[in-house]
Amino acid sequence: MCEMKVKETTLTVLILKFLKDSNKYVRIAGFKELGPFIHCLLELGSQISEKLLDNFCQMAGEDDEEVPFILDFYLKKSHFL
Repeated sequence: MCEMKVKETTLTVLILKFLKDSNKYVRIAGFKELGPFIHCLLELGSQISEKLLDNFCQMAGEDDEEVPFILDFYLKKSHFL
């Protein structure tokens, strides 16, 4: 139980920090791990931060046609709906 809370809170804050870091290589590493991190949270049945999902969808680009599909997929598997 403790591990799940750590991933849900502490690691979420940390990965969001990486995504906004001034170093481009830190940001790249953060985005590279974002999908697997969200997947791990989903498998644990954890609450997914809206900020994580926003950043995930931004990776595809605002004009990408698959963004609504990706967002819908993760929202249905999370605790938002």
